[in-house]
Amino acid sequence: MFTFLSDREVKWLESATAEMKTVAPRHELVSPESVGNVFVLQMGWAYRYKALPDGRRQVLNFVLPGDFIGLRAHFFGIADHSIVTLTDATISTLSAFDIASLFQDYPKLAAAITWSAAREEAMLAEQIVRLGRRNALESMAHLLLELLNRLQAVDVVSGSSYAFPITQHLLADTLGLSVVHVNRTLRKLRTMGLVRIEAGRIFLRDIAQLERIAAFEGSHIAVKRTPPDTEKQLVDIEVARSTRKLAKVRRR
Repeated sequence: MFTFLSDREVKWLESATAEMKTVAPRHELVSPESVGNVFVLQMGWAYRYKALPDGRRQVLNFVLPGDFIGLRAHFFGIADHSIVTLTDATISTLSAFDIASLFQDYPKLAAAITWSAAREEAMLAEQIVRLGRRNALESMAHLLLELLNRLQAVDVVSGSSYAFPITQHLLADTLGLSVVHVNRTLRKLRTMGLVRIEAGRIFLRDIAQLERIAAFEGSHIAVKRTPPDTEKQLVDIEVARSTRKLAKVRRR
């Protein structure tokens, strides 16, 4: 979360996301044919992708614990891509009423949703650069580092290793490479002593060298505090809301 929440906000968030369900891999959460609620991924992995009429697909990015799912479809009433679980996943549902109440009564939480959307936009910008300008080795290193940084933010890593459920076919669809090229690139990273993949986990063995290869800077996903001016504005909005509510009570 990019800002500190009050006890009231934490209580609302816990209540709104208390009802959870577990879904299996390949469960479709969002598609162009079905636009529903907003979800919060509590555990597991999912991925966003866009499919072409002939069956080819482009993976846009990966959805990790703590991420919102379906915001764009909710606000625009249409989805231009699909979101599918990659592993067993636990999700919570936020209804249309929940989302509306955020913007009316919980400005910090509403700002957190906006922050989440802005971070996704930044990650998509990096994905464009990976597809358009970085070579295979640079793109692979950049993606692996990005995933590490995102998972570190939600404390689901062990040192510099993390669960790695992504198949080579899925990596190919993510980086615009053939499966053969993906295999060759991973083998090169292993030969260089930079990564090791074992028992469903990936170990990044030389972060500094991977960062040099990828020119990885990471500010697009860094967990930072809200700028002071924005924090003050959010507090002022909350105070004004409380003042209006109190005034209504006194008039009754």
